[in-house]
Amino acid sequence: MKRLLVVILCAASITGCDISPPTTPTTNDGFEAGAHLTIEYNANYPTEMTLEQMHKELYFQSAVQIALWAQPMVAVGVAKAGMEKAGIHNTTISIAEQRASSDNVIYTANQETVYAYGFTEIGDEPMVFEIAPKTLGFMADAWQRPIEDLGLTGPDQGKGGKYIMLPPGYAGDVPDASEGVYVFQSPTNTVFWLQRAFVTGDQTEEDAVNILKANSKIYPLSQGDSEEQHFVNQSKTPYYAVTRNDSMDYWYMLDKMIQLEPVQERDLAMMGLAKTIGLQKDKKFAPTKEQQAVLVRAVKTAKAMMEASGFDAQGEIKTWEGRQWEPAFQTKSPYFDGLGHTETLERAVFTYQAMTGAKSMVAKMVGKGSQYQIATKDANGEFLNGSNTYKLTVPAKVPVNNYWSICVYDTETRSLIANGTPKSSTGSHLNLDLNEDGSVDLFFGPSKPQDVNEANFVLTKPGEGWFTYFRFYGPLDEYFDKTWVPKVHVGMVDRQLRRQGVTNAFL
Repeated sequence: MKRLLVVILCAASITGCDISPPTTPTTNDGFEAGAHLTIEYNANYPTEMTLEQMHKELYFQSAVQIALWAQPMVAVGVAKAGMEKAGIHNTTISIAEQRASSDNVIYTANQETVYAYGFTEIGDEPMVFEIAPKTLGFMADAWQRPIEDLGLTGPDQGKGGKYIMLPPGYAGDVPDASEGVYVFQSPTNTVFWLQRAFVTGDQTEEDAVNILKANSKIYPLSQGDSEEQHFVNQSKTPYYAVTRNDSMDYWYMLDKMIQLEPVQERDLAMMGLAKTIGLQKDKKFAPTKEQQAVLVRAVKTAKAMMEASGFDAQGEIKTWEGRQWEPAFQTKSPYFDGLGHTETLERAVFTYQAMTGAKSMVAKMVGKGSQYQIATKDANGEFLNGSNTYKLTVPAKVPVNNYWSICVYDTETRSLIANGTPKSSTGSHLNLDLNEDGSVDLFFGPSKPQDVNEANFVLTKPGEGWFTYFRFYGPLDEYFDKTWVPKVHVGMVDRQLRRQGVTNAFL
């Protein structure tokens, strides 16, 4: 052992390393820790001022990280509460019979499909979800992690069927899976589920509504399907269902969800951090007035971080070279699992903008799934502003099996822009004016340029920011191999477009 030690010491001296102990004790000198903190020591102990600052800073920084971590679960709780306030309860199905509108403040809905969805607390026994044929959807847990896809990309392959969901830790009899019957277990008490019925080809809006109403049902397994299913027309029932991230409401909802949902093993470390700010399972959450002020500042800070990362993403993530489009999903896993880590920031960013990603939104499912691209900036790298008028040219032969659309969203509410009209989107489902080569010119601005078809235009709000999702339903190979690329024109607009009212560089 002594010999080995000598060899190590010699090797260290040869390489110029000094591993001898210090001749004097290490001294903690004061330093600037960020713009608002000065850390000072007296006899190597933090001073009274520093101690007070550090306790407050630990509370604040812990709260910021918890707000980022908890965003998906708080979003589920807020959306569920908003729907309940509008009379849409546990086994009630919300259906957008006249499709989505800006009257409902809900995350990045589209106006091209008929939605049917809800939030269901499973309880102590299995719950049955009957799913309609010819739909596309998913089931997800309270953390917005997919449980299973439904419809075209799910095990029923678009035929519809019964999905039996077992509650967490269920130890009772498990129903047998069979043709058209699928059994899964939810890791959380709350399940978010959604179906989309398409309004394309020979299927009208009325057809889509009828398919959903005739084939969708939710009931406890022991009860059976004898009772009539209750639906609420979301199109005529306004409600607010997005997180505000600016008050104590965020923290009280998080506490409610922590008490409701089982703690996952992967979240034990974060639950330890949550304890730092007074959030614990089976314990009362009672922050002081001073702590409440810090918590509000923390959730506002986390909100700004999610906006910065979502609207100004860092790194090389552009979908097409020279274009501003980026994947709405900044991850390759619908579970937000990276290589050996949870993609906490990417998950927070997505669930601040949207509600749950199905497996079919991330995986390559040619002709079946869906892919979303987000744009927040114009061709010059400036944020989209409702005071400007923009033109976007979509080339011919968009690579989709079903349809494509472009929806405009308010940056604050992350919901369809409330522009005073029923229309917040455009796309192939409308009677668009096409160019001779099959491409289509779309316009976005505070007033419609002259001679532009109403279907080719979306009204924006002067002085307010907006962003857009470009949706590809049933994306084809040309989408995935990037041989189809949206057009872009960089620089100032030409005189002809100025006469039309286009004032800014193109998307």
